[in-house]
Amino acid sequence: MLIRDIFYIFYLWLRSIILFFIPRSWRQKNISNDTVLITGGGSGLGRCLAIKFASKVANVIICDINEDGLKGTKKLVIKAGGKCIAYHCDVSSYSAVEEMAKKIGSDVGKVTILVNNAGIVDGTRFVDLTPMQIERVFRVNTFSHFWTCKAFLPSMIDSDVGHVVSICSVAGVSAAPYLSNYVSSKFAALGFFHSLYVEYKLQSKVNFTVVCTTQLNTGMFAGVGQTLMAPLEPEYVANEILKAVLSNQEMLVLPKFFYFTMFLQTIMPLNVFPYILRVFKGDKAMEVFSTSRNEYQC
Repeated sequence: MLIRDIFYIFYLWLRSIILFFIPRSWRQKNISNDTVLITGGGSGLGRCLAIKFASKVANVIICDINEDGLKGTKKLVIKAGGKCIAYHCDVSSYSAVEEMAKKIGSDVGKVTILVNNAGIVDGTRFVDLTPMQIERVFRVNTFSHFWTCKAFLPSMIDSDVGHVVSICSVAGVSAAPYLSNYVSSKFAALGFFHSLYVEYKLQSKVNFTVVCTTQLNTGMFAGVGQTLMAPLEPEYVANEILKAVLSNQEMLVLPKFFYFTMFLQTIMPLNVFPYILRVFKGDKAMEVFSTSRNEYQC
C-alpha cells in the first residue's frame, strides 16, 4: 500500500504538469443535466456566474438578501437562454440555509454544483472594528460555506456526483492593511476548503475547486484607491471559473502571476512583505474605501 501510494503521488504530480499544457477546452465535462446553486447571485461576480452557467446547465439557482438584485439576475439568465430560480436567503444563518435547501429539494431537486460566492468587506482599521463587524464578516465569508456544504454536500456524496466551488481570494493566502477581518475570514474559508478536499477526495467522486483572485471591478471594492494592478473584470473571472468547473480544475488563481507570488511568499522573510505592498501601492489603497457596510457585495 505504501509503495503504491508513493508511485501514485508521482503519477499525479506528472499528470498535473502535463495537464497544465493541455487546453482546458479539450477536456471539458458535460453539465447539461446539472443544477447549479450560486450564493450571492444578486450582483457582481455571482450575477456573471449565473449568466455564464445559463447555457450550460439544466437549472440555475441563485440566492441573495438583495431581492431587487435577484430579480435583475433572473431576467438576465432567462435572456441568456437559461432557466433560473431565485431564493431570498441570508446564507450567514444556518436555519435560513436549511430552510432554503428544503425548498430547493421540493421545487427543483438535487443541487449538483454548489458555488459559494457570497461575501462582504468592511475596509476598516482593526482598532476601529466593532465586534459586530468582525462577526458579520466571518458569518458571511466563512460560516456560510459550512452551512451550504452541510445542506448540499451529503446528497452529492451519497450519489457520488457533484462539484463544490469555493470563491476565496488571494487575501486567503496573503494580507493587507485595513482588512484584518476580511483577510482572516478568507484564510478560514480556504482552510475549510482544503479540509473538505482531503477528507472526501479519496472517498468520493465529488469534485472541488477553489478560486483565489485579486480585487474585482465590482461594487464590493467600490472606492478602493489605485494600485499598480488593475482590478479584474467579473465577466472574465466568471468565464475562467466556468472553464475550471468544466475541466475539474482544483485550484484557480487569477491573475496567474499570483501562482508565483504565493510560492514566493513561503520563502521570503516576513519583514519584506510590508515593503512589497508599498511598492504596489497596496498599503494605502483601502484608506479611501467606500463600499456599503450593510449589504452583501459579491
